[in-house]
Amino acid sequence: MMNKKQMLMQLPKKQVFLLSFSDPRVFFSCMLFIFGLILLSATPGHAKTIHISILMASDVRVTTVDGFKEGLMGHAEEEGHTFVYTIMNAKGYRKKLFPLATDIIAGKPDVAVAGGGIEADALLKASSGTDIPVIFLSVSSSVNRGIIANMTSSGNNLTGIETNDTQLTAKRLWFISKMHIQSI
Repeated sequence: MMNKKQMLMQLPKKQVFLLSFSDPRVFFSCMLFIFGLILLSATPGHAKTIHISILMASDVRVTTVDGFKEGLMGHAEEEGHTFVYTIMNAKGYRKKLFPLATDIIAGKPDVAVAGGGIEADALLKASSGTDIPVIFLSVSSSVNRGIIANMTSSGNNLTGIETNDTQLTAKRLWFISKMHIQSI
């Protein structure tokens, strides 16, 4: 009979790290770190208005986007920056995503933000050939989808949080089966 710690020890180190993203505080801390790297390119010591355009597929992403914006508030106060948000919401109509992504890129924001994977797909296509940085808040299988080249270098203007959900599904099912057998 294995306890939780023994089960986690059987996971490869990379997967144990990726599991930590289930905690929203860790997720948003990582997003703030990535966003902070983008802001480092700003002139040091000078307050700046930063235009951020956010693409959402539906209202399901509202909590994630609100968390992202809330996390940036502390940075705005610390650095004296002002963030101006433009939010484009497809309201569940996937066919609207690419036109909305095109509108976002045409507006030339300082940063474009994808609420999830399908939004990142649309912004990848729309931002091709531009230097507008795109951050994805939560994407599964970003390499397989072609959003980034590999886990060490995106090879384009996109970066963000890879949730690795699809690759962890088999391991999660294994854990569930072990817990079920042990409880019988």
